[in-house]
Amino acid sequence: MSYTKVLLILPLFSCLNAGILEEAYLHGIDKNSDMRIAHSAVALQIASSKNAQTLDSFNIQFDGYARYYIEQESAIKNPAFGLPESTVHVDFTKANANLTLSREIYNGYTSSLQSLGKKGITKASHFLKQNKQDFVYKITTNYIEILKAYDTLLLSKSNAQVANYEYLQSVEDSHVGVIDTIELDIANSKKVCIDVTTELNLDSLNNALDKFKVLTKYDIHTIAKIREDLDYDKIPLQSFDNYSQLLRKHNPKLQQLQSGIEIAKEQVNLVSSQYSPSVNGQLGYEYTQNYTPMYLGDSYESGFFVGASAVIPLYTGGRSDTSKQKAIANVQCETLKKVKAEQELLLALVEQYRVLISSRRQIKAAQYRAKSLKKQFDQAQVRHEVGQVKAVEVAKIRYEYLTAKNQLHTFEYNFLLAYATLEHISGISTEESLLSLENLLENNTIQINNLIRGL
Repeated sequence: MSYTKVLLILPLFSCLNAGILEEAYLHGIDKNSDMRIAHSAVALQIASSKNAQTLDSFNIQFDGYARYYIEQESAIKNPAFGLPESTVHVDFTKANANLTLSREIYNGYTSSLQSLGKKGITKASHFLKQNKQDFVYKITTNYIEILKAYDTLLLSKSNAQVANYEYLQSVEDSHVGVIDTIELDIANSKKVCIDVTTELNLDSLNNALDKFKVLTKYDIHTIAKIREDLDYDKIPLQSFDNYSQLLRKHNPKLQQLQSGIEIAKEQVNLVSSQYSPSVNGQLGYEYTQNYTPMYLGDSYESGFFVGASAVIPLYTGGRSDTSKQKAIANVQCETLKKVKAEQELLLALVEQYRVLISSRRQIKAAQYRAKSLKKQFDQAQVRHEVGQVKAVEVAKIRYEYLTAKNQLHTFEYNFLLAYATLEHISGISTEESLLSLENLLENNTIQINNLIRGL
């Protein structure tokens, strides 16, 4: 965690306690499918690197042959060294055994493979980091999605209450002839439509809860709302330049793309070394059994030997040059990918930073409106208790107040999402980000089952 980020968090969250989000993180970090894939990718690259490191290690090899020759004619027809002509019929055996210790002395291709293995681990590690940060970010966004669905459901429930009051009033009015059956049907249809909307909003809340459970493998039973006493003007914000610097330094996607560039560069060395000279050294022991049937009979040769072999490509038919050109083009392609990704991330950073600034102003305006409507609602309740205002009017004022409050929450969610997105894009999002959000929530929690039964 960077020093800059510490300064940003500590004034706000002096006491970080684990709660719903932290429990979900701890429960799902090892069970999330993307995280498991990322861990497997790291394990694969480590295994590949270890395999590459063994390519230039010592190699012990045993080889040999044994042959049995059936009875046959062996003869000397053209005497040499004064030996007389002779012919025999005999069977015999020949054998050879070699025990060799060998190792590559120089092979540029092997060295490039080993370097690629290490770079592959680095890239996979950045991939794991990205998935971990994605997991933290998704927990944040999914939980805010739950809060949004909860607010929408409460607002829909309040609207249903107003529609029910209006429908009951319409029934009374129809009995005394104030309205006809058509107007009564309209009031009833409005009530039915709002009831259906409330059911759909309940489905949306359940869908958000299910999505959270699939992500974290954690069955959430309670939710906590955003605290109402937060002063968003006192929340310190980093400058855009700081965020952009953090992005270039810590964003795991850019780090992966940089690793891809380094891998592509090493692949240039790999294809070049594929057609370069290589040297191999051997140390061994050889035993050979021979048979010279005419005069010597059985004989053998044995002893230690030291040797070296070399491969020097002289002509590759153009394969060396074309392979190298292809690898160089791949380096350029990987570099352009990073440039494009950095531009897109910077554009997203600008957009989210603007949302962060504008939503804070929107929050301030919405807070003022919500406070005014709360006073109006409290006043209406008092007047209703003394019979000056009908229940339906109180319900309408309450709905208007909840609508303003819901709008306020929307701006607050936009602020928190923009803040989380800026951390995510900058590459500094960690589990501490969840603790920070956790401490913005109310201590009192709402039981999901009680909420659903209350509908």
